[in-house]
Amino acid sequence: MDDICTCSRPEKVCLCPFLPADPLEVSTCLYIVQHPAEESRVLRTVPLLAACLPKGKCKVLVGRRFNEERHPELASVCKDSHTLILYPGSDAENLEELDKDFTTPPHNVIIIDGTWSQAKDIFLRNSIFRLPKQVQLNSATCSQYVIRTQPTNMCLSTLECAAVTLSIMERNQAIPEHYGIKMGSLQEVNELRTRLENTLISYHNLGENEWRLAKKSKDVKVWRKQSVEFSGFLYKAQGVVQENPNRIVDYIRPGPYRLEWDSLMTSMDIVKTIDKVCCVMRYMTAGQLWNIIAPREFVDFSYTTDYQNGLLSCGVSVSHDEYRQSCVRGFNHPCGWFCVPVGGEGDGAPQSLLTGYIQTDLRGMIPQSAVDTAMASSL
Repeated sequence: MDDICTCSRPEKVCLCPFLPADPLEVSTCLYIVQHPAEESRVLRTVPLLAACLPKGKCKVLVGRRFNEERHPELASVCKDSHTLILYPGSDAENLEELDKDFTTPPHNVIIIDGTWSQAKDIFLRNSIFRLPKQVQLNSATCSQYVIRTQPTNMCLSTLECAAVTLSIMERNQAIPEHYGIKMGSLQEVNELRTRLENTLISYHNLGENEWRLAKKSKDVKVWRKQSVEFSGFLYKAQGVVQENPNRIVDYIRPGPYRLEWDSLMTSMDIVKTIDKVCCVMRYMTAGQLWNIIAPREFVDFSYTTDYQNGLLSCGVSVSHDEYRQSCVRGFNHPCGWFCVPVGGEGDGAPQSLLTGYIQTDLRGMIPQSAVDTAMASSL
């Protein structure tokens, strides 16, 4: 197992070099009330927040229920007139509009860390959180934490909420930059790009003896092997297409052409555009095998890059806190399509070899045999 560093990420994806060299001196003390489910999330931001502040200025309390008997320090803080709780609502005042010096004496801020539904449950079910003054952020800041997407563009991660809050209370507009929010996020994107590209190339370099033929038609062959990512299979599909790689990849990566040919995909929208070759997409797939496999929802990070004389378009599912009702959220482990030019020199007609690697965990209560049948046929 990889060593865990200060930012609580494995060494391969450590963000410590991108965090401030010295803790940020602040008078405000943050109390992070964290839902237990956040502890196991790989992309949680609270460890980054704690790493940026002096010891004792960021206190994390994990749980769903809080009261004076079990949490006397938190209860005392809630009763303190110099404590604010950051939670939006009709009773909340805009923090930016409060004309007050929060540093003399120092103030406390309580922030609830979890999905929106988890935060709402914690706030409503714990009466002690109605004691402090309730405030909210009214700024039009868009989240820069691109790998774990938010329900809307106006929502912020816990790290970003804390950075903006501290910048207001400490009257220091440089605090968000001090936290390295943009730098850290872009670093994560670059690391994800590199990992995805290297993973797909490793699949592409596997020998023929490592694959077993799963299905064959006149134009397409599908192989499979046991995935190292989950308990299902990694599938490989290959065929020749009469077109050049650029044109073909336009139909594979997120965009207007995808819905024209992909009969399994019923809807698609771009959750976040990162740059010209990167985005986060959200899409729905139709039911399969007479609806034995119900429709699925996916939220994927997508990246397209050059490969040899052609292109590679790859993706992987990422966390997204907004769920559609009555819908199973599937998960795509590293997958992608290589498209390289082949033949066509004699008559000038372009040809491309299209090779896809798919490993999808459909999740839900369905037989693995049904998944295997559907995957091979679909590809």
